[in-house]
Amino acid sequence: CCCCRGPSVTRKVAGTVLHSPILSGIRVLTSSRYCLACCDIYPNIEFIKTASSPVFVIHGEADAEVRLHHGTGLHERVPEQHRTPPWWVPNRGHNDVLLDNEEEFFLRMKRYLITVRKRQQVRDGDSSGRRSSTESGTTCNGDSGGGGEGDSGLSMVEKLKKRGSKSGTS
Repeated sequence: CCCCRGPSVTRKVAGTVLHSPILSGIRVLTSSRYCLACCDIYPNIEFIKTASSPVFVIHGEADAEVRLHHGTGLHERVPEQHRTPPWWVPNRGHNDVLLDNEEEFFLRMKRYLITVRKRQQVRDGDSSGRRSSTESGTTCNGDSGGGGEGDSGLSMVEKLKKRGSKSGTS
């Protein structure tokens, strides 16, 4: 039907992170969307099958607003070659998956971003062997974000702290 078309703009997408996603707008209200399928303006359950880059799904196991089966259902429908390990966060709901999980979140996100960057390099034919921006601590345009002489050996966090101390903030 006319309202179930995919996005109207085609772009190369490096990767997709789905945080507490819904299978579809109608499926938040009912498990069956057959009678209202043409009214469903968020048919993610169909869109996800067309993913053309790595997909990372994050969902709280105790999510009462959008039940976990929405996240697992989307993850299962990601094309195999673009499926990355999901993060089903124990004892967390819809808006608190990062609560006391910041370090785990950043470790998982870093792994995902390294995967995205490696796939981009393969796609773009980059066989130079140089380290990707996520591995070397640089931004996407190759800028280290350093902000000064003698910063080359520092991590991004150390550089930001150093920059903050120079401006009188901590």
